[in-house]
Amino acid sequence: YGDYLLWSLFHSDVDDLMSKYNLVLLPLMNSFDLTDRNCVNALNRKYKLTGEWFKGVGQLNFRRGDITNLIHPRPTIHSVISKEFFRRVDDLHFPVVFQSNATSMSTKGYAEGYEYIPEISATLHEHPTVPFLWIDFGITDRGHYDDNYYYGDTSLLNSLLDKYPNLFCSITANSLNNKVINQKYLAEVVKKYKTRFMVGTSIIGKFDKKNAQKYKDEIKIIRQFLALIDDANTCKLVSSANAINFYNNSANSPIIKGKENEKIKIDAGLRDELQGKLTY
Repeated sequence: YGDYLLWSLFHSDVDDLMSKYNLVLLPLMNSFDLTDRNCVNALNRKYKLTGEWFKGVGQLNFRRGDITNLIHPRPTIHSVISKEFFRRVDDLHFPVVFQSNATSMSTKGYAEGYEYIPEISATLHEHPTVPFLWIDFGITDRGHYDDNYYYGDTSLLNSLLDKYPNLFCSITANSLNNKVINQKYLAEVVKKYKTRFMVGTSIIGKFDKKNAQKYKDEIKIIRQFLALIDDANTCKLVSSANAINFYNNSANSPIIKGKENEKIKIDAGLRDELQGKLTY
């Protein structure tokens, strides 16, 4: 009952906003418990209420160290429940935004293997028509990585991007702040897969004065990284166009459906307004 009351109170206001800013307002369905089989029913209920507003599902947290270590049972991306959930997401033609470390924070992934990658790889393989946006592409600020994880033709990240066209990656200040990440190397990877990367902040919660300053600080870090990409077209794609394409065209994604040459249709005025701005 509470959900119906909430939507009835705000429905007209949200409809008005979405009609004006449909391309750049990107509401996502969230708050799903992927250790509970009823999560599919929760997804169906939310979609029945206001499915036309939403552009995807997320953020879903798997293998997030301090966050998911406190949850029992712990949600995993390749569980029976997650598989059922993603099949329903596929029916709705929604993309999925998720975050998962590549390795535990107590393990030297580069020496012992990135133990969480196989379950991510299996999920991408089993749901090939679901676009997945991997925030921070497995990097955590307290994890152990080497250059071979993300840089070079034989790197683990490159092999995943080559094998799974439904995989997209988001770079945030969190991953850029990891001291083991060479940003110049990462910029080369982004240029190689220029339609598969986007950038964004990781600020959540109330947008008060404190968080507003954090937002400015993260934007500064991201802009410094974009400056390392010596290609104007790639910067435009990564800073805004890829995100717009990912969220608005997921059901007919040019990458997933093989229409590689199709371009995003954006009003000229909106294109000018978005120029140089970050979209997440």
